Amino acid sequence: MKNAMVPRLPFEYSESVGLENIERLLCERCDNLMDKDPRLLVWNYTAEEKERLDALLRETGAPAASTIESTQGHLSLREIIHADTHGPERLESEEKVLLFYNIPQKGVFFLIDAFKKAALPRPIYAVVTEHSISWPFSKLLEHLVGERENERKRAASARSDAGAQ
Repeated sequence: MKNAMVPRLPFEYSESVGLENIERLLCERCDNLMDKDPRLLVWNYTAEEKERLDALLRETGAPAASTIESTQGHLSLREIIHADTHGPERLESEEKVLLFYNIPQKGVFFLIDAFKKAALPRPIYAVVTEHSISWPFSKLLEHLVGERENERKRAASARSDAGAQ
């Protein structure tokens, strides 16, 4: 039987470690997971859309964008950002997402404004946080789509209420 290449944990596993402590140990053993170089991560951009985005990023001096591949869709953001691994399952979704990783708030606002002025897709924008970095991308995507739908309902309700007055 061939030995499959399996990503190794950054510590030796033993029964004393226990599965419930792996998440804590991963965080302790790695440098601060939010200290990696700033970058943008995109989901479901076509090659043409990605090239237009990359051109704008070069013009602004912003960090390069990385594509989240469909085989990374069920991995945690930590695995996607820090290990660039791929899983056996593909994620399918028509949504476009652009994630900001380790980019200061002022830079996020600047880039969103630049994206809106350019002929680029209107994705769901989100910032990777110390909390969300442990989420599978698929769970984050589901959460972001739900938030967007709730916001649309609130906005429609507010317009409706304003029109009734």
